[in-house]
Amino acid sequence: MTDQGTTTTDVAKRQVAKHSLLDAAGAVVEDMEKATACRYQDIETGSTFDYTPSGAAKDMLALFGARTLMTNEASAIRNGKEAGDGAAQMAAIAERFAGLDNGIWVDRTREGVGAKVDKAVLASAAVEIGFEAGKIAEEKKGDAYASILKALEEGKPAAGERKAQTAAQAMATIRAIPGVQERYAKLQGKTTRTIDDLAGFV
Repeated sequence: MTDQGTTTTDVAKRQVAKHSLLDAAGAVVEDMEKATACRYQDIETGSTFDYTPSGAAKDMLALFGARTLMTNEASAIRNGKEAGDGAAQMAAIAERFAGLDNGIWVDRTREGVGAKVDKAVLASAAVEIGFEAGKIAEEKKGDAYASILKALEEGKPAAGERKAQTAAQAMATIRAIPGVQERYAKLQGKTTRTIDDLAGFV
């Protein structure tokens, strides 16, 4: 059988199972960041198996998943259009895991295998959010953009009590800042949801 994301199919392409992520209340969610458990449903019988990892299982499953994710990231770069070399593959792995450390999960089924972040657009999103929060003055926007873009491309050197960051760590930090990821998606023309969308459900 082959794992097809949210479903499992057999060699005849017949859907035989459905996989779901669950939150703490047992409700199905799409975002990995909100999930605390998972579910396997056999379509033929309708029976389900829910599992919430705990104790030693968390470590074992995490390491199994981490090892698989490393391989997937490297393969995506190696077999992509640009046929990335070893250095590019290692950089992709570092970037992906730096994001995980900051609570960011990249869904390749939605963003595409080997999907890369547009650093210029991300820098613009960060500047906009910083300006709206009163952290970046109007006259400092240009300098802030250049500084952020440089950090995304080259990393950030140590300064005072601040530790040095690699480019991957800098990207993960910036993407984890509230509002930046949503603004990035908006600048790319993707549909984003807000609290106002709740009106259609209540």
